[in-house]
Amino acid sequence: MMKKDKILILILFFFSPEIFFAYTLYSEKASIIGDTIFFFKNVDFKSDGYSLKTDSSFILKKDSLIFFPKSFILKRDDSVKILAKYGIYLIKEKRFYINFQTTEKENRFSIQSETLEIFLDDSLFIFTGKPVFDNADEKLKIFGERVEYLKNLERIYFKGNSFLQKYDSSYSIISGNILIDDKDSVNIFSSGVEIFNDSFTIKSDSVNHYRKGSFFKTLKRGDIVAKNSFFQGDTFIFYFENDSLRRMVGKNNIVFKNEDDNIVKIVCDSLDGTFKSSKVDILKFYKIKESELLKKEKDGTEK
Repeated sequence: MMKKDKILILILFFFSPEIFFAYTLYSEKASIIGDTIFFFKNVDFKSDGYSLKTDSSFILKKDSLIFFPKSFILKRDDSVKILAKYGIYLIKEKRFYINFQTTEKENRFSIQSETLEIFLDDSLFIFTGKPVFDNADEKLKIFGERVEYLKNLERIYFKGNSFLQKYDSSYSIISGNILIDDKDSVNIFSSGVEIFNDSFTIKSDSVNHYRKGSFFKTLKRGDIVAKNSFFQGDTFIFYFENDSLRRMVGKNNIVFKNEDDNIVKIVCDSLDGTFKSSKVDILKFYKIKESELLKKEKDGTEK
C-alpha cells in the first residue's frame, strides 16, 4: 500500500499543472523517463465516475495524454462497460479515444465499432467505423455510419444511412436517420424510411415506432405495397403481434388500388384492415369519395 501512495505522490508533484483535470492512476510498478511515466501491473485509472483496469499505460506530459497500449476494461458507475483493444485519454479535454471496442449497457444493448470517443463532461459517446447496435431483448440489430449515445438523456442517434434487421427477418428497416429514445420508449425514423419483408413494403419520410404499444405510425404521407395492393395516405398506423403485421389503420386522403382478377380503385377518408401472415385479409373503407372497377380480359388488358 505504501508503494502505491509513493507512486501517486510522485505523479502529483511531477505533473502538478494536471491536478486541475482530476484523475488518479495507480499501479504496482512505475518508472520515469524524461517527461513520461510508465505504469506496469494492475494499472487502475479513475476519473469522473469512470474506472479503467489494464496491464500497462504511460503518461505523456508534453501531449497531456495517457496511453493505454493493451486491452482494457472501462466501466462507468451506472452500468456501462467497455471492452477495448487500446486507447488514449486526453487529459485537458477529458476525452477518451478508443479503438476496436464493444460497449455494453447492462440488460439493454451493446454497440461494437472500430472507434469510440467519450466526452466525459457531456456524457456523450460517439461510435464510428462500422458501428453495430445489438438489442437482444428486442431481437434486432442496427448497422449504421455514425452512432451518438447521449447517456444522460438515454437517447441513441444513428446518423447517415442505417439498416435495422430483426433476428428472424420478420421485417427490416432502411432509414436516413434513427433516434432511439429509451425514456419515451419510441424509435423515430426519418428521411427515406422503408419498412419491408417478403409480403409488404412501407415507405415514408417520417415513421415512429412506439415500443410499448408495438405499433408504427407514419407522420408524413406514406405508400404501402402488399401483394397486388397499393395504399397511399397522410397517416397510417400499423399494429404488430409477435413481429407480424396484424392490423393497419389509414387516415386522411386514402387511395387504395388492387390488381388481382380485376382492377379496383377506392378513394376515401379512412380505412381499417386486418392481415394474416402479413398479407391483406379484410379491408373496411369509410367515407368513400370515389370508387372504380375495371375488369381484366384473359390476356391481362383492361376492359
